[in-house]
Amino acid sequence: LSLSPLLGPRSPSAIEAHCADVILSLLSDASRNRYIMGFELDVAIEVAGVRTTALIDFEIDEIYHRSQRQQGIDARRDKFLQLVGVKVVRFDPFDEAGREIADLDQSIKEKLHEVG
Repeated sequence: LSLSPLLGPRSPSAIEAHCADVILSLLSDASRNRYIMGFELDVAIEVAGVRTTALIDFEIDEIYHRSQRQQGIDARRDKFLQLVGVKVVRFDPFDEAGREIADLDQSIKEKLHEVG
């Protein structure tokens, strides 16, 4: 299982770009908008092991990901990626009112720490 060498277009979302930039500044093995098996990964994190490389898909969810319809789409996508060995991590950068969370950078760091 490997990432396509092609990069997808960057999202026009300012918050997704900011979140991705924070992750890229913290992890040298991360890259933005990469594809695997036809799916775009917001931030792909390759974790080298002794015999294999694990792949983490860090998804930065916009507000529309809170809709029931989109959650169903995301669940099917995540399940497929997990079946082929990709760990999917979803991050919602918004508070309950739909505003950017207060300490976004720290929240990203905490989420990355949870993942390991």
